[in-house]
This record gives sequence, C-alpha cells and structure tokens, in this order.
Amino acid sequence: MKPDTRLVYTKDPELAPYLLNFQGSPAERHAENLKVRLLSFSLPRSSVDVLAKPQILREIGLDAYTDAITAQRHLKASSHVLKLREKLQHQLAGPDIYYRPPSSVSPLVTSFFGRLDIGPFPFIAIFRFDQDPDNPLYLYSLEELEDLIEQQDIAEVRSARKIRLLLRALEGQLVYAPRIETESLEKKRGFGFEYQVTYGMATLKIDRNSSFLWQGYNYSSGFEVSLEYKDGRGIDSTGKPRSNIELVLPANQCGILGDFSLTKPLAALLSNNRGLVEKRLPLVEDALNRHRQFFAKEFGSKRCTLSYDFLTSVFAQDHQSVHQLVQTLQETEKNEKVRRMVKNHPSTFRSLEERMNAVKSSRIRALWFVAFDDLWRRNGVFWSKPNDFSPHYSSSICVRLTFGYSSSFRQLTHGDALVPAATSRSARSLSQ
Repeated sequence: MKPDTRLVYTKDPELAPYLLNFQGSPAERHAENLKVRLLSFSLPRSSVDVLAKPQILREIGLDAYTDAITAQRHLKASSHVLKLREKLQHQLAGPDIYYRPPSSVSPLVTSFFGRLDIGPFPFIAIFRFDQDPDNPLYLYSLEELEDLIEQQDIAEVRSARKIRLLLRALEGQLVYAPRIETESLEKKRGFGFEYQVTYGMATLKIDRNSSFLWQGYNYSSGFEVSLEYKDGRGIDSTGKPRSNIELVLPANQCGILGDFSLTKPLAALLSNNRGLVEKRLPLVEDALNRHRQFFAKEFGSKRCTLSYDFLTSVFAQDHQSVHQLVQTLQETEKNEKVRRMVKNHPSTFRSLEERMNAVKSSRIRALWFVAFDDLWRRNGVFWSKPNDFSPHYSSSICVRLTFGYSSSFRQLTHGDALVPAATSRSARSLSQ
C-alpha cells in the first residue's frame, strides 16, 4: 500500500467499519482490523449459537476484539452455521427481503419488506424495514437467522418478492397504463364544471430512503412506487381542448398494496408491459446478484489476504520470539506474502525483537517509548522529520532518550546500553 493511500470506510453507524475499494494488500486489511477493534461487542461467552452483536458504544481496545475472535473460532466447528452465513451472503443480502419478527414493530411498518446488510466480522445480519429504516433489527441468534431464511420460502412471500422484481424491471421506464380521471374546473357564478381526462403512458418511479448508487443502481431500502403521467388529454364542458395534463398516481391507486399481492390493476399493468418486463427483468436480477456476489467475494478475499486473527495472534503478541512468529504465521495465515514476511525481512524482525525485549526490560523504558510513539502517531506536525521523531529510526529522540543516549536517563536506567531499534521496514513489511 502506498504511503499516501487514503482508506475509506463505510459510515453506517449500525455496522462495524468496512473498508471500501479494497485493493488486495495486507496493509489495508491490517488497518481495517485496527479500525474494527475500536468497537464494543456484546458476546455471550458461554454460547456458540450466538454470532455477534456490535454496539458502537465506546472504544475499549483489544479485549472486545479478542472476544469476537474467540467466538468465531468456536463457530468453525459448526458446518450448519457456516452454511447459514454463506446463504445469507450469497442469496439474501440486499433489498427485497421479507422479515416479520415475533415481537411488535413500529406502526409505520405494514409491508415487512426491507434490506438485509451483512457484517462479515463480527458476523451479524442487520435488517432495515423499507418504511422504518432508522430502527433496524439486529439478527444474530441462530433462531432469528433461520426464521429469516424460512420466511423467504412462504408462498405469499415468494410471490410478493417476484412482483417487486417485476416492478424494478419497469422502474424509470415509460409504461402503458391507460386511465380515465374526472377533473373539476373552478366554480363560476355558483356552478362547477367537470370533464374527463384520458391518460395513456406514465413513468414508473420507485422512491428509496437513499439516493446512493453502486455501479449505477440503487440498492437502498425503501420501495415507494408511483406513476407519473404527463400526457393527459380532455375536453372541458366549454368545448375547450386541454392537453399535457400531469398526474402523479401513488402506489395504492395503482393497485400496488403493502403486501404486494397481485391485484387486478397491478396484473393489468404487468400484462400491458410484458415485453418491457421480459427485456429488463434479467438485467435487474443480474444487478442484484452481482451486488451480493461482489461483497461475498470481497469478504473471502479479505480473509485470505490477512486473517482477523492477525491482530491478536501476531500484532498484539509482544512476547513472541521470531521463531514463534514464523510458526504462528504458518498456522493462521493463508497469504503466502504474509507467511513469508519474516523470511523476506529477517533483519527487520530481528531488530524488532531486540527493540521489544529492550522496551519490556524496564517500566521506565516502556513508559518513555509508548509516550513518544503516541506523540509521533497523533501529531502530523512531526511526520516531516521521521529521523528525529519516528520510533522506527534509531536516530530519533525516542530511541536515544529511551535507550540511554541521555545521561540523565542513563542514570535512571542504571546505564543500560542502547539496543538497536527496528528499521522503517518493519512498518512497511505488511505493504509488500
């Protein structure tokens, strides 16, 4: 990863940070792991039936992240859970999902359709109703996830999901939807006048809760259908012709109900535009499937590039020797570049081991080193002079002060000699 690379994460407050535009480097994954560990996860330790439930409450460090890793390791023995996750990722993630929970929901919800989001680590399914997206449901127990999948197989739900797909195929298209409306003219001398307006073609619109597009299509929750006419024609009671009369028809007046059952008006709309539906339906199905498969594939690619275990098994283990580190990488990592990291940079990791041993040899040394390391990381004003301020350079104030170049500090540490610090390659080894 290039030093000037800017990492962009999802801003969904209900999901753990997810790195976007992943380019396939271990450095990106390591940065993502560090970002995820800042969350608080509520994980019942005694049950392997619970996947995870993230709650962004406060930053508590590695403890919560380690709990999530432990829960994930326990679940690996259950093939049922793994198959369940794969089905959710590959078949149900995205819009047009139905879920009616056993508990009561907001009175705003009448259709029980919405969008399903998947958080890969810690694994969680978040369901947002089309009509109430601000109050999502967290589905993390096996019972809830199994219920979610089973509800998609109900005959009425399958039919409703199909109708939503057919309507998506007509979205933005000029459809044939003939209609006659009675219009009124303002009263003159106490008399009102009415006349009929004939409409023929309308644009089918679907309003969503967000305007965000992914590869040209809007996968957001929300499904408010309307027909917009602009071709109304009629002759009023005075014999004056009127044309280009506009009309916006909401879903319920088009025969589209909250349960998406096949009403007569809706059946007529679909039948009158069968050719358009047959032409565009495969495009919509392909877009929805491509969206699911892209992220499911990216989930797997991220895991193979650098495991979530790396943060706890390698990065946070300051007691491991170089030999132990090599063994750990062979056991936990799939990426050959990561597995050969120590072999490809032997001097870097020897220096790193020596530095860590030196830092741990004295509490005062550890205090000074952590203080200067934090100063470097949090203050960009120093970044232009890494030789003086970066702990990765043996010439830095941090190393000279911490490891004995200061006479006053040497007295505090009983004159311990300087131990070489790791070179800057230790910070770059993951980016290869």
